[in-house]
Amino acid sequence: MIRWAERIVGRTKAREWILTGRDIGAEEAVSSGLVTKAVPLEDLNSAVMEYAELIASKAPLQVRATKKGFLETANMPPGDASHYLMAKYNPFLWTTEDFRNRVATVYTDVFFKEGEFPPDPKWKGK
Repeated sequence: MIRWAERIVGRTKAREWILTGRDIGAEEAVSSGLVTKAVPLEDLNSAVMEYAELIASKAPLQVRATKKGFLETANMPPGDASHYLMAKYNPFLWTTEDFRNRVATVYTDVFFKEGEFPPDPKWKGK
């Protein structure tokens, strides 16, 4: 628990929290990076569904590889993790139909204004 907290919020903040055992408010949890977002309890279900729908709208093979990658590289230094993930997953992901469709969507439509992106293609998980 201590090493995990140090990696997330830094050694000083983690030690303060662990040694004092004090409660951490939502604002502090967000600002320290412990959590990415805080919502009122009455908005929790809708916030969770919104987040889940956003993830579900992405390419399923990429999401699966990303989730596995987070677990596989949890204890690696960032540079090593990046090299590991690129070597393990990119060769496979670059051969998928979803990847080809996304590249085709982005690079064949030159009429988008700067800062705009074409809509995501219909992911097939292939």
